[in-house]
Amino acid sequence: MNITYLPAIYDAIQWLLAGNVSEYFAKYISLLKGQRVLDACCGTGLAADMIGTNYFGFDINFRYLKMNAKKYDRKKIFFQMDATAWSIYPASFDSAVMVCAAHHFPDEALHNLFSNIIQSISGRFVFIDIVTVTNPFVKILHRLDVGKYIRSVEENLSLLRSHFELAAHEVFFADRRLYKYLYVDCRR
Repeated sequence: MNITYLPAIYDAIQWLLAGNVSEYFAKYISLLKGQRVLDACCGTGLAADMIGTNYFGFDINFRYLKMNAKKYDRKKIFFQMDATAWSIYPASFDSAVMVCAAHHFPDEALHNLFSNIIQSISGRFVFIDIVTVTNPFVKILHRLDVGKYIRSVEENLSLLRSHFELAAHEVFFADRRLYKYLYVDCRR
């Protein structure tokens, strides 16, 4: 088992490498506050703090979900589900988010996931993920990541365009300026 599957270790490594990404991500995710939001591949619940009470997060990692359930004490709903094989009622959510998870999926699985997301929402989809960089040191860090499918900005945009209308996008660095992120505001 990879030690990053343990929530406390995963969060500590993310903080060491990226710093406090919450303030950067909140700029985009807080736009969904007050909506019924699905957090696809929620991990350790980073987006949960930025979204109101109508939050539903799923992940395949039971340890992450167990920690989230304790942290939020039934104020948010978390459930275990494989992102590549899910079933949710169509248009069950106003919006969806996917934060730093796309790089864990090959293109075909991501296409399936995006198809399911578009069917489950009536509004927008906020996408944030790390993207490739030219810095040799950061390339080494990317190789250590459990996600083996880190894409360029253009590759991510192309995948998203095949499912959504892209309203806006932005590339940014967080505190440590090691990881570069792509934010995309997608519409149904």
